[in-house]
Amino acid sequence: MLKLFLKFASRGFLKNKFISGINLLGLTIAFVCSLLVYAYVVNETSYDRWYPSHERLYRVAAKIEMSGIDFSSAMAAPPLAKTLVREIPEVEKATRLWKWPNISVKNDSDPDHILAFNERQVVEADSNFFEVFQLELIQGDAETVLKNPKTIVLTKETAIKYFGKEAYDQGIIPGKSLSLKIWGRYRPYQVTGICQKPKQQTHFDFDILFASSGDPDSNTDHWLNSTYYTYAMLSSGANPKQVEKKLGQLVETYINGGFNKEFSTTETPGHDYWHFLLQPVTDIHLHSDFESELKPNSRVNNVYIAIGTALLVLVVAFLNYVNLLTVNNMGRAKEIALRKISGAGRKDIFSGFMLESLGIASVAMVLAVILSWISYKNLEPLSPGIGNLALFSTPLTYLLIVGLIVLIGSGGGMFSAIRLAADNSVFLIKNQTAYSSKSTARQLMVTGQFVIAIILISVSILVSRQLSFFMHKNPGYDQEHVVVLDAPVWGLRQNFDNFKSELLDDPSIVSITTSSTVPGDGDYNTPLYMKKQGDPANHMVIPYRGNYDFIQTIGLHLIEGRDFAKNYDDSHSIILSESAVKSLGLKDPVGSFIYDSEIRANQEQLTRLNIIGVVQDIHFESYYKNIRPFAILFDRFHNYVSVRVKPGNMGTTIDFIKNKWNSAYPDAPFSYSFLDKKFEVQYNREASLKTFILLFTGIAIFIAMMGLFAITLHISRRRAKEIGIRKVNGAKISEVMAMLNKDFVKWVAIAFVIATPIAWYAMNKWLENFAYKTSLSWWIFALAGLLALGIALLTVSWQSWRAATRNPVEALRYE
Repeated sequence: MLKLFLKFASRGFLKNKFISGINLLGLTIAFVCSLLVYAYVVNETSYDRWYPSHERLYRVAAKIEMSGIDFSSAMAAPPLAKTLVREIPEVEKATRLWKWPNISVKNDSDPDHILAFNERQVVEADSNFFEVFQLELIQGDAETVLKNPKTIVLTKETAIKYFGKEAYDQGIIPGKSLSLKIWGRYRPYQVTGICQKPKQQTHFDFDILFASSGDPDSNTDHWLNSTYYTYAMLSSGANPKQVEKKLGQLVETYINGGFNKEFSTTETPGHDYWHFLLQPVTDIHLHSDFESELKPNSRVNNVYIAIGTALLVLVVAFLNYVNLLTVNNMGRAKEIALRKISGAGRKDIFSGFMLESLGIASVAMVLAVILSWISYKNLEPLSPGIGNLALFSTPLTYLLIVGLIVLIGSGGGMFSAIRLAADNSVFLIKNQTAYSSKSTARQLMVTGQFVIAIILISVSILVSRQLSFFMHKNPGYDQEHVVVLDAPVWGLRQNFDNFKSELLDDPSIVSITTSSTVPGDGDYNTPLYMKKQGDPANHMVIPYRGNYDFIQTIGLHLIEGRDFAKNYDDSHSIILSESAVKSLGLKDPVGSFIYDSEIRANQEQLTRLNIIGVVQDIHFESYYKNIRPFAILFDRFHNYVSVRVKPGNMGTTIDFIKNKWNSAYPDAPFSYSFLDKKFEVQYNREASLKTFILLFTGIAIFIAMMGLFAITLHISRRRAKEIGIRKVNGAKISEVMAMLNKDFVKWVAIAFVIATPIAWYAMNKWLENFAYKTSLSWWIFALAGLLALGIALLTVSWQSWRAATRNPVEALRYE
């Protein structure tokens, strides 16, 4: 019996190789898309789930709003961790992290072979870090590796980089020292442990951990500064909501009560609030977008978009599969009639068609698995860490594979199987079926394909426009032709004036400055609390610290006043942004002064700052966020050197800068980037998402085109005699083509009416994620509809033209 079923199925596949091949290709492509999106979703939702106690681990973030401006941060106050353990019984352990922006590290134990690198993944951690996160220590004791000041833990890869593979294999690296350049000079740190590097599916990275006990700032009781990433491990069975309520009590006690503040402890519109929020670490990657995230997170909406796009492609392929399989099977009506006359029952006919459909789906899935296994690692730019997934080693993957085969295979074959099994033999011998060229089922399926195509085209246009908006919107400063050098933290105190002077001797160098950060490189700054004279209220502003020529080099627009200059004493000078002036309520800011309010030893200390200039608001942060009030304070030495250069001969200029750097700082490795590229990096995920959507849109359109081509071929063959009679009676080629194409135009029009409101709603919701966004114009939908119509007409017109130009004698010779 099985042999007969297989013979029946193979005969059906081979009888019309063209339509069967299109079906197989369309399903294979759709299955590949589904498996790739499945890999992406698995990777994105696996972040921070590999810690043994991840379900009890939370980060405490600070949601802060003052004067209607959001100052929320992923970081919290330094004393929060120890207070959590002391005052909230549900908190079993708490630990803190702080990431250093850039540190020069060297192994100079052998004067003849000094190894030095700029390290950007250096994290300061409390002594109980390994007890809370439970990372694997290869060498060292988790309880003691970070207990003493000036101790460090290296990842395996970093240990080998500095000490060699042989020393690692022998286990002799612990006890050795590395020199870290902090506060302007190298300081020795003892290696006390080696650990596995955190998986890429983690919301933070590190190559070097060093003990926070050696940092005097780690022991401060300053509650108004959000400077440490604070993590709490709750006891088993603890209720996070109850813990959050107790966090509100800490705000009342230590912030409102201790410093005479009046923050609300819940998010209250129209009122200043300070709310400590418990974030499950497993939610950070997809659901957290605070300032100062340890590394760029993804967005859950991107996951939804990927799932939705894959489902739409799968639906297009399914509708195409049902349509073409039914067309193919209806052409076998006489064969089925003869089988029925020979004694085959309905069950036999039904089983044969279902087996054939499941067979095609199974072959398509086998091909898809092979292609997915080859290609899924190429999604690394969209989802870092996906290449390390053991995608085909989990039961869920095989459940998905079997489920898709059964769902598509059985669903696709069901319609024609039921229809042909039910029709009587006489009806089938006459080759009359309910699935004619006017079939409602076919019209619905083709219209459904166009609905999806128009939605995907609309989404592709909008995502492309939004990304283009990001790339071309004026950020408020001139970001081109600025080279940014990664300097060791506070390591420029020696030789900088000579270094700067030598660079300026080159006519291609326009200006040079140093700063605490640059636009697009993240913000790890604690807000300043500013006061006007005679005003008791505090106003938050984000501080940036810059050297002489900061405004000129970064390309800010000076509205009034001046930049920092050597012929002035600017040690207590400040430059404000437009929004900071507005927030502080200053009418004539330049020449006046404000106070920096700082809490030291639980006492407020005021530092008078002279306002020397006002600059135009700029986007220091991404376009996801509104511009916040900021201020620029004078600081001669910091961890970024920015060099504005003249356009042209960039390679020669970089070589010149490198030579001067190596001469001034021989023990600090030279590394650089461009300011405009730093800003664009913030949108790498969006650029990958755009490519992803464009690719899947193209795939959906390609599948639909293949189906339309096959359907048009089928219709033209069925109506060959009708076309021949019309031509004999004088019908023109254009009239025949119009007759064959008009149904498709009607289907596209109906699809446009259905798709437009769906696409508008989806895109409008997506744009809500951005503080600055492109407009959702009517022409996007009109263009999508016209493209869909053009694609449809391009696909069907070739077959229509062939049918219209065919000699009518060929169709009527036997009539």
